[in-house]
Amino acid sequence: MKSLEITNLDQHLKPLKIDNKTTPIELSDTEFRVNEKTTIEKTLEVKGNLDIIGDSSSLVFNKGVSLEARSNEDYLQVNTKNILVNAANNYTDSNAGLFLMADSGFDAQISFMEGASTIWSIGNDGGEATSTLSFVTGSTLGTSEAMSLDNDGNTKQEG
Repeated sequence: MKSLEITNLDQHLKPLKIDNKTTPIELSDTEFRVNEKTTIEKTLEVKGNLDIIGDSSSLVFNKGVSLEARSNEDYLQVNTKNILVNAANNYTDSNAGLFLMADSGFDAQISFMEGASTIWSIGNDGGEATSTLSFVTGSTLGTSEAMSLDNDGNTKQEG
């Protein structure tokens, strides 16, 4: 194996050349950039933040499963058939939880959709005078309410 010595680095990224052949790697004295698709066949450990930059950025896994962040729409889209929160494999005697947190006075909800249409929504209607767990047809809590549960445990059913 041939050893590689790199000299004359400064703050500007410059292409790495080996035997007068330019590689897809650029180096400076503080960072590096890879300009082509790269395969890592071992574990990649990141100590600190992993910043994925772009208007639409994805982490792609096997079988088309992916996490996609859209910065212009402020949401994280998970492309998969199911999501499992599994505390049983890595923890002993642990609960598992899913938390939705909205600003005070705003709704925290889960919507059930067919295609692009919301059929049902379940959530805490933060706009109500008293906090209620609401079951509604459509996407807007507080309208088209089919059933609700208030802080005192009282239920109200429409229809």
